[in-house]
Amino acid sequence: MDGKAVLLLIPSLPETYRKIMRMRFVQDLSLKEMSLITGQTKNTMAVQVHRGLEKLKILYESKAGL
Repeated sequence: MDGKAVLLLIPSLPETYRKIMRMRFVQDLSLKEMSLITGQTKNTMAVQVHRGLEKLKILYESKAGL
């Protein structure tokens, strides 16, 4: 996936994933930092990042016509 294109797709995500993906890939925060900010566990953050990436992949493929 093209990084710039993916960053442009982040606003298309549901709010929960949008915030997590911004923290992880725009602000470059670690899972530990994200968990301290949100009050959720590192495992929860890892799951949300994984799910957000899956949603971004689907959006990217639909936009690219793959």
